[in-house]
Amino acid sequence: MTPPRRSLVLFLITGASTGSASSQNNHLPEPGTAAAAIVSLLSKAGVLDAINAAGPEWHARWKHVDGKDPRPALQQFLGWLHVHAYEKSLLPARANGIMTDKATAKSRSLARSLQGRFLSEQVERLRASRFACLPEFGGSGCACFEWDGTYMPWLKQIGICSSTTSYVLKYSSRRSGVDEALKVVHGDIHRANSFLPSSLRFDLVWCTQVFEHVLYPHVAFKQLARLTKPGGFISWSAPFMLIYHGVPQDYFRYTHQALLELAKDAGLRVDGLYGVGDRKVTVGSMQGFGDTFFSPADLAVNRSITRVDARFPTHSTWYFAVFADIVRPLTPPSTRIDYESPQWLFSNERDIVERAAD
Repeated sequence: MTPPRRSLVLFLITGASTGSASSQNNHLPEPGTAAAAIVSLLSKAGVLDAINAAGPEWHARWKHVDGKDPRPALQQFLGWLHVHAYEKSLLPARANGIMTDKATAKSRSLARSLQGRFLSEQVERLRASRFACLPEFGGSGCACFEWDGTYMPWLKQIGICSSTTSYVLKYSSRRSGVDEALKVVHGDIHRANSFLPSSLRFDLVWCTQVFEHVLYPHVAFKQLARLTKPGGFISWSAPFMLIYHGVPQDYFRYTHQALLELAKDAGLRVDGLYGVGDRKVTVGSMQGFGDTFFSPADLAVNRSITRVDARFPTHSTWYFAVFADIVRPLTPPSTRIDYESPQWLFSNERDIVERAAD
């Protein structure tokens, strides 16, 4: 039997800094080391046997692993390993039940982890700007509006949202109206003007990971602008790279450019625009790896969530979500904008001449 191609595997495990691949070609790592444990796991999982059985075509691609630059051959091997891992249900990790929250020491999905990190940063920006409704700046408490209520308890606990003037939206295609006792709004955001009176407006609107489920985003964004007070703040995010997840449907993915156009069409100002994740983080998330698989530096808000200048491409075209700080101006930026007009609310595009002049 042909011996396993140990040089290839050992190079992946130990790296070039521990010695050349050729010097490791005929011996395994020292017993008891992390490298030895990994080689043992690969053997038990049948990966070493699968390497030998891969066939002459693959072996030819890997034969230069002992050369001066082993990276091309190793990249070929990683491609083979990717396919093999899926064929043997080793990936995606979370989908196959291998990396559950319990097994990964409370690992959370990267989307959820970075969402929380970003909202924490956003709250600090609101405080730094001395947002008028905050109690610490003499306000009586911010009237907040949030989809589903995921973060409302936390926002109330830290003193951002008022318990008496904040509401949660529960999506319903059949029921609409305001439950004052529970502070819950039932309905479809597309028709919010029909069940949210003009007297009910909010200082802060939290719309996180919602718009992928919205069928008519231009209309929904204008409704979002309508229910925000002049000078009010909107926290908005939506995925760019994420699997289908119907709640109850899943329609769109968003680039930062799409967000800019939607906000502009709704008469809103984007004060901060952020691409969340880079290639390493985004691909890792798609493979099922949670936040404990990445270093604090990878997940730091000031690195993984990098400000995007609207005039230039984002820092990485591999971001998996777009986040934004959005403000409704004190006065409409154009005379054509009327936040209470059904004609404006349900218009899907700006005047072509005015758009060309923007």
